[in-house]
Amino acid sequence: PRVNFARNHVQGAQRKGRHLFLSGGDATESVAHLFVATMESRRERGPWGSNVLHTTRPEDDGLVRVVALDRELWHPGGIALLGDLLAVPLYGDGVRSQVRFLHVADPTEPTEIEGAALA
Repeated sequence: PRVNFARNHVQGAQRKGRHLFLSGGDATESVAHLFVATMESRRERGPWGSNVLHTTRPEDDGLVRVVALDRELWHPGGIALLGDLLAVPLYGDGVRSQVRFLHVADPTEPTEIEGAALA
């Protein structure tokens, strides 16, 4: 999907090993996004280090997947991760909110668990 990073804002973040999940809502395109970044230059467990590094971004780190979750429920909230299960709350204008569940055993290929959404 096309992403307008200037108008997209992060709502939630969760770490799974060397991967980072971010939820964000795009106000110009009205779509809820799930971003998956990889941090191959960092440790799988423990702190990733300071956020005040005076170095260039390692080539192996960066965005690896953007998933468009919903257009009507275009505003995701904070996300939660338990093992291989990622919970993403979604909100929209004048519609009932939902919590969607994604299977993230392979963090680069998150798949929605059909029939598991909570309204």
